[in-house]
Amino acid sequence: GSKVGLRITDGHVFYTGIKYQVDHRFLRDAPNDLIARDAFNGMLRWKRPIDGVHGGGDQPPRFALSADQQRVYCYPTEGGPLVGYDTKAGKEIVRFEDGPEAPPIDGWNKWQDRVRKIHFIVRPYDGKLLQTYADTAYVSDAQTGKLLWKQSVGENGTIGWAVVGDGKVFAAVSDQPLIKNRASHATPTDRIVALDVATGKPVWTYDELRGRSLFRMIFFRDSLIVPTFSIEGAKPNFGKNPLVVRLDAATGKPVWKVEPRADARGHYSIAMARGDEVFVGQQNGFGLNFETGELTQKYGWGQPDNSCADLKCVDDYTLYGLTFIDKSGNRITRGQARTICDVGLFPAYGLLYGSPLGCLCSEYINGYSA
Repeated sequence: GSKVGLRITDGHVFYTGIKYQVDHRFLRDAPNDLIARDAFNGMLRWKRPIDGVHGGGDQPPRFALSADQQRVYCYPTEGGPLVGYDTKAGKEIVRFEDGPEAPPIDGWNKWQDRVRKIHFIVRPYDGKLLQTYADTAYVSDAQTGKLLWKQSVGENGTIGWAVVGDGKVFAAVSDQPLIKNRASHATPTDRIVALDVATGKPVWTYDELRGRSLFRMIFFRDSLIVPTFSIEGAKPNFGKNPLVVRLDAATGKPVWKVEPRADARGHYSIAMARGDEVFVGQQNGFGLNFETGELTQKYGWGQPDNSCADLKCVDDYTLYGLTFIDKSGNRITRGQARTICDVGLFPAYGLLYGSPLGCLCSEYINGYSA
């Protein structure tokens, strides 16, 4: 497995399998596979060779491997185009020739700030496919691959994060270089732009978060939840001085804007929502009432050597590695397993799924009953 992580849909688990060749004391990437397994018994369904992909942090295709109930999407060759494969048989069924090319990554050093060159996102939704790269959003027909529209957010802009909902594409746009934070990016939030999903025309812009950084935002119900943090010098300060805004998806007007007295520490902090609560954090974090923005409680998810995993939530728990916190705030720890950096465990079908490749500083896990 790689830092691309897993995609789980329609009873299948999809991931990229990295093959390594030993060259004296060093490992080097060999050709890889896109692999599909049965989500319930782990049996191999199919695999296809793809070009080697360096999965560190936001290197391609961290956010480019995507799936819906009919297709799994990836870049099988460096340079593209994006291809959709049948989930059940692995046969190629659609190509997106008019979308952005997958950028070359030869010689890229993940510790250097060249994020704009290699950062792109793919999201399937409602029979369409969104792709973003650099300053442009592309929307195509998921069945035919035909480009429906593309829209630039400004020549100097970079779309650092994008989500879809309420008939719109929401893009977090930075007019400055994206910031390196370990192996993942942060977006200085110069503005949030909403584009009409049918035409690509701008609907509204929200620009009252300048000077702050965002790692991820989410669409939930009729709103956009935008968690931001302060920037100190050239680095994002994840967890400190949080400011969270709930924007009305239709108008871009703030429903509430709060600065909770709580930390959300970790390598990066994300937002999730369930029921009437919004969660922000990673190792530590907090909950906010969805309707009012009031602080509900503080959370302590993290384990000292599990500091890289993404936070997840299911109906009854939020979870980080194998630490679960229920709706009453009770904390249950079931050992340590982050599998691979930045990705964490994926909940689905009452199970937790982990990458077959694990960090040397964590325990391996093949399956765990949630």
